[in-house]
Amino acid sequence: MRVRSRTLRRWALAVATLSVVTQIVLAIVCFGQPQWGDAPSHLGLAYMCAEAGQWYPMTEQMQHGTWFICQGLINFLILQIRLFGTADYNSFFNILMNVAILYETYWLGKRLFNKETGYVAVILTSLLTSTIFIPLQALTEVPFLFLCLTGLCLSLRPGVRYALLAGLMYALANTVRPLAIVFMATSVLHYICNGRKVKSLAAMCAVAVAVTAGVGCANYAKTGFFVVQSTTSGANLLQTSYDGATGLTRTVKSRYGENIHAFRIDGLDTLNVVQKDSVWRAMAIDWIREHPGRAAGLYLKKIPLLYAEDGWAKRLYDQRLVNDSLPQEGGSAVQKVRKLARLIWPSAVYYIVCVLFVISVIHYRRQIVSPKGLVLALLVMGTLATCVVVTMPRYHYPYTFALILWSSYWLAARTTSPQP
Repeated sequence: MRVRSRTLRRWALAVATLSVVTQIVLAIVCFGQPQWGDAPSHLGLAYMCAEAGQWYPMTEQMQHGTWFICQGLINFLILQIRLFGTADYNSFFNILMNVAILYETYWLGKRLFNKETGYVAVILTSLLTSTIFIPLQALTEVPFLFLCLTGLCLSLRPGVRYALLAGLMYALANTVRPLAIVFMATSVLHYICNGRKVKSLAAMCAVAVAVTAGVGCANYAKTGFFVVQSTTSGANLLQTSYDGATGLTRTVKSRYGENIHAFRIDGLDTLNVVQKDSVWRAMAIDWIREHPGRAAGLYLKKIPLLYAEDGWAKRLYDQRLVNDSLPQEGGSAVQKVRKLARLIWPSAVYYIVCVLFVISVIHYRRQIVSPKGLVLALLVMGTLATCVVVTMPRYHYPYTFALILWSSYWLAARTTSPQP
């Protein structure tokens, strides 16, 4: 049975509306409640800076008490605290960005594939567990994807002014997560494949470099450190570069009973954040050089781990499931099955998307070398870059839209009647 494009559009609007309303209800129910995962650290640093009347990072934070810099998100939280006296409204800002992400996914579907693909992409995105639950947490995922997708969409539009704005978006995204370079590289690929867009390419890169340099200079003048992006590379690389590493961050804590960084470094409290990151990165690189075969095998193992499931956002919401990201050893067979079921069922739509993605890529393999292939290039580059460091299912979130677009392309072709 096939449906008309108008009917599909109505379904897309209905499902998207239901999804957004659900997010709003959850945000109201959870308003002011404690956060989990990395969110408490982000909020703690934001409130510390707000009380001191400064932006992040402060000199004291660079010297002691932290091992990472995540300035884009934390400064956004500080702005909220200055405006409203609290960061408890962050969930509602995340919902607004989620709506923008939903529209941008539709726009990319329409721009690179066809209108019907955009409608199906809206439906699938709206139904994902991560889409519904991720706004509740003060994490980097939503602002990072919003800025990067905005930059990507702007770069696909003709005109130097859009390229300038794209460069700005990428520079801002770089302060949230360093992998903004993957999205920017996709835009560069687009400009290169359209040879007459040299001016746009130059404009985008110039703005991105200028804003990034400005951020670094401002931080240097304030703290004495030229910091332009998050500094978690050493920490994340070390967590996957030691004897017994599995590629998942949680196994580090369960193996040692404490954070691996404190476990392996003497005099940790005497080092500033840049020194810590540098030492951890050097330790990780030394281990990789000594164990190249094990490092390569672990790298390949992390790819399926990255895309294993999509229920991580719900587990952050439900405290009872925080430690159930994977079935644990011990317990009866029934208990293991129940834990596995709790892991799998929130990812049902995601697994359907993954299956359809594989079918679509195989079926439309001759169209990979076309504008449609841009999102595939982004997916591949993002996956390869992410798996260099410690991996968890949460880290595939920025690339899920690429899976959805190609899945929607195949599904739309088989469920939608031709345009009248």
